Amino acid sequence: MKQRFAETKWLDKLITIFIVLQPVLDFLNSLAIRFLHMDLTVGMIVRILFVGVAGGYLLFVYDGKGRKLFVGSFLGICGYGALFLAGTVARDGFGVLFTNVKMFVKMYYFLFVLLFFMARYVKDRYVVEDKTLSLVFFAYGASIFLSAITNTSFATYDYGEGFCGWFYAGNEIGAIICALAPIAFLFAMRARKHIVYKVLTFFLFAFASVYIGTKVPFGACLLTVVFFMVLYLVFALRKKIKLAPLMQVLCVLLCMTVLLFAQSPLYKNTGFFTGENYENHVENPPEETPEPGEEEDPGLDFSSHGNKLFRIANWLLSDRLVVAAPAFEAFGEANVYNQLFGMGYAFGTSGGKTFQSLIEMDFFALLINQGILGLLLYMIPLALFAWFCIRNLFKRSASVEEQENKVAYTLSVLLLIGCACLAGHVFTAPAVSIYLAISMVKLYGLLAK
Repeated sequence: MKQRFAETKWLDKLITIFIVLQPVLDFLNSLAIRFLHMDLTVGMIVRILFVGVAGGYLLFVYDGKGRKLFVGSFLGICGYGALFLAGTVARDGFGVLFTNVKMFVKMYYFLFVLLFFMARYVKDRYVVEDKTLSLVFFAYGASIFLSAITNTSFATYDYGEGFCGWFYAGNEIGAIICALAPIAFLFAMRARKHIVYKVLTFFLFAFASVYIGTKVPFGACLLTVVFFMVLYLVFALRKKIKLAPLMQVLCVLLCMTVLLFAQSPLYKNTGFFTGENYENHVENPPEETPEPGEEEDPGLDFSSHGNKLFRIANWLLSDRLVVAAPAFEAFGEANVYNQLFGMGYAFGTSGGKTFQSLIEMDFFALLINQGILGLLLYMIPLALFAWFCIRNLFKRSASVEEQENKVAYTLSVLLLIGCACLAGHVFTAPAVSIYLAISMVKLYGLLAK
């Protein structure tokens, strides 16, 4: 018994170290991609090795409840992956194999780590601690702040304002802030004896929400504050807590957010919602004409000729629908095998071009790139988890702490699912999807008590 405990304790320490190193891996990825133009970075290799550890644990070590389900699910994903890759090679040749292998691992990283973390919970009730996740949030927030004030930050956009710290993709960093904000916020609220940490976390919380320059982190942080304000107001009315100190902190946080928003990149980027921008995207979109010597693409031209409702949705989604339109058309014209197992991540369109753009709406990306079966592999566990939460979320909690945790973990999950639907960069980014897996297991563990 002592030997087994020592073995699992070592494994749990390894998981904690891996989570704490996430900002470091993202920093190394950024340098490798920006300056060395590498397709396979240190961060990617380490994350692939972690999937290998997860697979080895599930296949050869795990002997707890539901072993057949965990092993069967892991092997089922791998089996589907083999069929997916075979279909893309048969259609497009071996030239696309590396891209499709890399993107398959990135897309299904979430399911692999979800199985692993769930197995660790079922076996030994292990979950990643809030303290660990809050430390990671602090590291990302501090990077964004320090790089901004030293003018060493990489830009979030090529065409707009924003600081993504020393990391590569502003959308991914925004999604990470979205995932960790509720948990880090609650952990700071409870740090009553560590005032400096509390103040710094709240400051970084507000700063990152508006200085990344994208709508996702700001919306996530704002919703976090609003939900906790409502929760603490209910607690105060029921006389479970005192209202004054908690509401004061929340009001200060809201004021900080508003002040930062007034002079922040997000404020400058809100030209997206101006009347002129609406006019150009919705009322009078520009006609798209082919370049001299280029044949006109027979595909659909949604930006100019689509109905107004489509153009409004496309405007709100920052042109994501127009970018993805050729992929939808190619998917509709594909054979049954490719519709079932996926088009891959580099495929021909009806206009004779190769579509390689990232579809920045993850569920649509799953359907097009991974096919109907690939989408179902995601939807089944998500649907089962949603049903479990609906049945157990509103049961009476024993303490204020449990209800706070419910709000934090539920917000983390819902914000990431919403981000995956509308903005992408969740399932397609292992740096982000790992936090969805962690939050789901933490919420499951809380509700399963």
